[in-house]
Amino acid sequence: GTWEVNGSWQSERGPCVLQEYDKFRENVKNSSDKAFDKPICEAMLNQKYFNGIGNYLRAEHLVPLEVINLGGKGYDPEHSYDYSQFENWLRCYFVPGMKTLKDSNGRTIWFQGDPGPLAP
Repeated sequence: GTWEVNGSWQSERGPCVLQEYDKFRENVKNSSDKAFDKPICEAMLNQKYFNGIGNYLRAEHLVPLEVINLGGKGYDPEHSYDYSQFENWLRCYFVPGMKTLKDSNGRTIWFQGDPGPLAP
């Protein structure tokens, strides 16, 4: 589709999370839709449910709790020589046994172990 200034959303897009919150909430509760049979990193890109926010949610909210607890300790300028907490947190890069797959949008997903039945 295309976007136009002062235009409207395409008919297949879901309600706006900011201006139509109640409709948005009801829409995403429809978890029986086949769109939710995909890995969460792909389901969140479905504009029917996550209109304009899916990539943001995927990038900013699908993070392990360890990242939050790490705080600013990974790149602390006063202790730039000590990356131990950051290195201990790493789950993907430089970690033996890590695997990657590309989702249907060509984006890389890092994981460990069996990707399971919902692998892209």
